[in-house]
Amino acid sequence: MLGFLTSNRRGGKKGYNIFKIGDKVRIKNNLREAEKIAIRQGKDSSGIVDKMLEFEGKYALIREASQQYYKLLGNGWTWNSWMFEDITKNELDIE
Repeated sequence: MLGFLTSNRRGGKKGYNIFKIGDKVRIKNNLREAEKIAIRQGKDSSGIVDKMLEFEGKYALIREASQQYYKLLGNGWTWNSWMFEDITKNELDIE
């Protein structure tokens, strides 16, 4: 799966992940608003379910990455890169 990743962590090509397995990410505080922005920008949106909202603002570790989505350590939801803020030095809240 690593073949789908780009080295450009801020603006990978459409359809390519910008984070890799093992990266620490922070889930955005307002996922519903982030989803509206992503849709307006034409980004892929797998949709947000209400249970995902409990992870807003928390730090997590990417355990799986494919060309179209991420999975995080500690939960089974499917995430998109626009749902995350890039972090590198903060502690994890979801393990």
